[in-house]
Amino acid sequence: MSQRPTVRLRVLVPVLLILVILNVALIARLSWPLLFAGTSNAPAAPPESNLGTAAPTSLTAPTAAPTSLPALPPDASVEEGLRQQGVILLSMQDGAYAHLFAYNPRFLPLTRLTNGEWDDLHPAVSPDGTRVAFTSRQSGFWDLYILDLRNGEMAQLTSTPDYDGAPTWSPDGAWLAYESYANGNMDIYLCSVTDLTQAPIRLTDDLAPDFSPDWSPAGRELVFVSSRSGEDDVWLLKLDSTTLERFTNLSHDSAAHQTHPAWSADGRSLVWSSAVDGLNTLQVWDSQNPNTFIQLAGYGVEGVWNPTGQAILARVTTHNQNGLAIYTARTGLLEMPVEILPGEVRGMDWQSGALGGAVIAAAAAGKSLAGSSPWVIV
Repeated sequence: MSQRPTVRLRVLVPVLLILVILNVALIARLSWPLLFAGTSNAPAAPPESNLGTAAPTSLTAPTAAPTSLPALPPDASVEEGLRQQGVILLSMQDGAYAHLFAYNPRFLPLTRLTNGEWDDLHPAVSPDGTRVAFTSRQSGFWDLYILDLRNGEMAQLTSTPDYDGAPTWSPDGAWLAYESYANGNMDIYLCSVTDLTQAPIRLTDDLAPDFSPDWSPAGRELVFVSSRSGEDDVWLLKLDSTTLERFTNLSHDSAAHQTHPAWSADGRSLVWSSAVDGLNTLQVWDSQNPNTFIQLAGYGVEGVWNPTGQAILARVTTHNQNGLAIYTARTGLLEMPVEILPGEVRGMDWQSGALGGAVIAAAAAGKSLAGSSPWVIV
């Protein structure tokens, strides 16, 4: 009789273990969808691919049907396509130097605008779409220049041994705000486009570096990046105020490094890049709901809005490859396949309207831009 409890235990223990395992498996199966319910609509990370060629290469099928780019008939002309969908101007590493290019995923292959033996960076299209401000080292120093797309004429705006870069236009096209490394610190300055004899105006003078400005479409505010809070945050500057309250920290994120803020065309929203542990995401901030959760809108850096404000273009990098991704701003889903480029992007802008016509007219006429080379299709 003394052996019966031992026998029963030998039988019950395996049965209980099997029941526990089955119970855990059932709970895990039922809970799995709940664990990911909050992330099912998260943006898709840029896919990996083979190395790109000299022309942009499509990588994958879109993760969502394109909805944010203006719909056009299949037989739409290049002129109409560029007028509605706009032209992307970008600086891209092109051999030993970075040059300016025009591009549209559907209507315009990479078209070289400059070809000098120097670097041209940070293109910014004027509000009327006829001129491009950019940073160039053609004089031996980093200065600001303006290229007129209508005639190929070049104007030098700044001429100092200091670094001047990242220009952004005022809505009336009369001023540029830019970053400048002068007196041992990076600050934001203004310079006149119409009166080159006028001295630059300094807007920031904090001990921390202030850089990467973008002018609001309404004209009375600038955003920029500053580490005055201890980390790289996005700050708002009210140009019509002279008090300390004119500066407002918008991102308030001590765990991330914020870069490249950019306004939407209607002035309501901002997109900026946020880096945490090597992952770069695109964050959208709504000025009409400034205290609400900042929306995730994709992956990449240097985000810029399309002309309608419904899509965001960003630079992505995977395994030493450089590409462009376009996301739907509302959902963060890819609008179209990621395009792999033959070189690193060093700044970009996206505009519609007169810009497309100026690009087509200059290319058709074979005009030499920047005094160095005619338009070249890569």
